[in-house]
Amino acid sequence: MGFDSSFYHALLYPALYAKVFSHWTPRIRYHVNEFYLLDGQKLSTSRGHAVWGKEVLSPNTVDILPLHLGLTRPEGERTNFTRDALRRTENEIFKRIWLNWLDELDQEIKQDFGGRVPDAGDWAPADRAFFA
Repeated sequence: MGFDSSFYHALLYPALYAKVFSHWTPRIRYHVNEFYLLDGQKLSTSRGHAVWGKEVLSPNTVDILPLHLGLTRPEGERTNFTRDALRRTENEIFKRIWLNWLDELDQEIKQDFGGRVPDAGDWAPADRAFFA
């Protein structure tokens, strides 16, 4: 949740639920983020200052957008979304680094394993315990 709604989610809503559902024991953990700005300004759908999915999502960007959002998330400080930065992520990270790595991996799999991804083998006991 964003910092601006922390009062409602951390104080008001739990107090209202506790009043209505007296046996309710809250088991809530909150993670409050800073603002994610758009072109240096706070996002505002009421002012039309937003990025709509249909503007930035396409079959070509479906992997790029989540990568960019993960890299620029406003976890500990305010960050800023710009379309130019999204294009830089696409060109400098996704295409130059990620797709090159995948191409190299594909070549290794073709060369060393006849084009078939090798089986990872049996899991160690610690892996099975973690999965369980």
